[in-house]
Amino acid sequence: FAFLKEQLMLSNLLYVGTYTQNDAPDVHGGKGTFTCRFDPERGAVEVLAVTKGIENPSFLTLSPDRRTLYAVSELTDADKKGGGWTVAYAIDPASGALTEINRLSSEGADPCHISVDGNGRIVMVANYTSGSVIAYPILEDGGLGERSSFFQHSGSGPNPRRQEGPHAHMIFPDPNSRYAYVPDLGMDRVMIYQIDSANAAIHSATAAFARVRSGEGPRHFDIHPNQHFAYVINELGSSLTTFSWDAQTGALNELQTISTLPEGFSGKSSCADVHVHPSGRFIYGSNRGHDSI
Repeated sequence: FAFLKEQLMLSNLLYVGTYTQNDAPDVHGGKGTFTCRFDPERGAVEVLAVTKGIENPSFLTLSPDRRTLYAVSELTDADKKGGGWTVAYAIDPASGALTEINRLSSEGADPCHISVDGNGRIVMVANYTSGSVIAYPILEDGGLGERSSFFQHSGSGPNPRRQEGPHAHMIFPDPNSRYAYVPDLGMDRVMIYQIDSANAAIHSATAAFARVRSGEGPRHFDIHPNQHFAYVINELGSSLTTFSWDAQTGALNELQTISTLPEGFSGKSSCADVHVHPSGRFIYGSNRGHDSI
């Protein structure tokens, strides 16, 4: 009963990451990681606390048992180590409060995305500016062990301002925790890694990558609930690419690329996120500039 009560309480919590450094025109100085309670009957959100102590906790994820929260500290050069941080927090089951367990270097500049495999064995991070990915084993207390895997991408695309080098934008474990997918905006590729839960590591998959059209700039990724299709939203091209997905080999094969913008739109716009509805009937993508879903 106590466990069920704890899970019910945690299911109504929201954790919100922010940018705390006001060093860009579109960044407005957040305060840290917000702990909030969501009231599903009223649709209301109440701020309970703000956890400070790391800069730019821009992306967060939970362990499968929801007892640990993991955050990136999206920095270019943390403590002169040439990158940001990956941070583990214990979640208090009574209040939802966060207590830092430990932090380790992301070993790359501007870690922008973090995920946990479905078995709760591995934390994976994508470093945007340096174009690399790193994996850490999860320790018994939920903390981070020393890195188990690290991969540096290499390559570029035709856009000299945004694709001068690799830019890993996301690391997405599939629903079966067999493969992890990394859209690399700078390379116009979705890199594919095999998840090794037994050793809490990742390895290059036999089908090592899938291409998108040149200059499209893949950003975020999702998989259809029927596990036959996958989708990539392309930031630079304002487009959505559909792949067939082989859950056994991890391979992706392009089926279609379509615009996310209405016909006749001539302004500046770029894409951000993509999600498949749990019913499998709809795909939602966001346009920044056109400001639409």
